[in-house]
Amino acid sequence: MSALLTDLQIHNFRNHDLFVIQEPRQLIIIIGKNASGKTNIIEAVQLVTMLESFKNPLWSSVIKNPTDKEQETTARIKAMFLQNERIMNIQMDIHEGKREYSLNGKKRNRLDLIGLIPAVLFVPDDLMLVKSSSEVRRKLIDDIGQQLSSTYLKILNDYQKTIKQRNAILKNCFMEKQNQILLESWDENLIVLGALLFTHRVRLFQRYMEKTRLFYQKINNEERFSSRYIPSFTDEDEEEDVFNNDADSREYETKLLQMSKTEVEKKLFDRLETVREKERLQARSLVGPHRDDIRFYINGLEARKFASQGQQRSIALALKLGQLELIREISGNQPILLLDDVMSELDEGRRASLIRAIDGQIQTIITSTDLSCFNESLLQSAQIIELS
Repeated sequence: MSALLTDLQIHNFRNHDLFVIQEPRQLIIIIGKNASGKTNIIEAVQLVTMLESFKNPLWSSVIKNPTDKEQETTARIKAMFLQNERIMNIQMDIHEGKREYSLNGKKRNRLDLIGLIPAVLFVPDDLMLVKSSSEVRRKLIDDIGQQLSSTYLKILNDYQKTIKQRNAILKNCFMEKQNQILLESWDENLIVLGALLFTHRVRLFQRYMEKTRLFYQKINNEERFSSRYIPSFTDEDEEEDVFNNDADSREYETKLLQMSKTEVEKKLFDRLETVREKERLQARSLVGPHRDDIRFYINGLEARKFASQGQQRSIALALKLGQLELIREISGNQPILLLDDVMSELDEGRRASLIRAIDGQIQTIITSTDLSCFNESLLQSAQIIELS
């Protein structure tokens, strides 16, 4: 089944006084010059589907003219969705720097709505996933996990709170003996929650990378894509930059998947013992899933070091297509795809791969500065909206 956006209203948000899409088609192409507000529309849809913004804004800053007393001081996004023959009206109000959500007229906590309408976002920055920091690649996995599982979301939130609290103690632990005792109690939280998050994330990572491998092969069947999840409890001398073949990669993944929660806890405990002095000196937690790395490989060579720009873009595209397929497979619902100005960043072959994947199957909102990136048959089926 597909989640379908059937009505969208954006009011007093960013540069939009009022923007409306009524009876959206399966494919919506929004055309406009730079700074015309195309990306703001994508952000608005993300806020009522994924319930977050890739811009990570100060919420008071997204309200149009928030300091002008003659203007309204609330931004509002209203969207109607049809999913499995059920109509869902999701509204988000931003007022006084806070977000408030409602579902079918009843106020709801944001966390209650996560995963209700699955979506996948593809922005130009994603083309740099290979070269970006490991934090960006970890977030890619965690964002999928949050949309698919409330358990995953709770574990992740609890773990992040633990790291925040533990880091605060580490900043002062050399000053007071009492903080040393506190640190030990938070060590236990880190180990227990860290092992839980690790086991959930590695299972999700394995399924995700299998989808990504298949899509990369479709994009370029002459190259071999593989990946590796490197836990923070791995010794540096155990790390390798080269996989000789797919068997090496899959054998490594199998070992991680077969690790029990107890085994992971033991690994985390042992590693914590070896880095205690470093943690005190750096005043931050150096072991746990928040420090794990994710690496991609082309023909056995680490992509971050050796991949061409074209290969990096192929990996990014395969990751997004794999994300679509994984969410569909696990949730049973076809996610909405949000493409912000990425078509012009892809060459003809990669654009064709993307269009084949979405054509007629996934409701897609695309922004672009012009229509030259799209073929005639695609344009005939699309709802084209021009921004002044």
